[in-house]
Amino acid sequence: MKTAINIFVSYSSKDRDLRELLVDGIKGHLTHRGNFEYQTWTDTQIDLGSEWEAAINQAIQQSNVALLLVSANFAASNFINKKELPEFFKKQKEEGALILPVLVRQYEFQYFESLS
Repeated sequence: MKTAINIFVSYSSKDRDLRELLVDGIKGHLTHRGNFEYQTWTDTQIDLGSEWEAAINQAIQQSNVALLLVSANFAASNFINKKELPEFFKKQKEEGALILPVLVRQYEFQYFESLS
């Protein structure tokens, strides 16, 4: 039986092009990885007309991994900073969830205190 790994991809909508490239690459790379079954979740999976914030919260709660696509746009996002990141850090502390920040555009980490 394969172990399920649920990956939540957090990114700024201004970096959508990079999200598509990275998620497609990850899916291809992780497809044949032994005893694990990987599922990636992005906001593209929210149905039109759905309560988008509730859908995001549910996906965060079901995730084991947070893949953070870090850029200046990411760091400037109120939603990411006030909603997503606190939930990820809580999951990391309470459940041992893995947080993987990936620098997708040049950015000075020291200006982003919570990830530094």
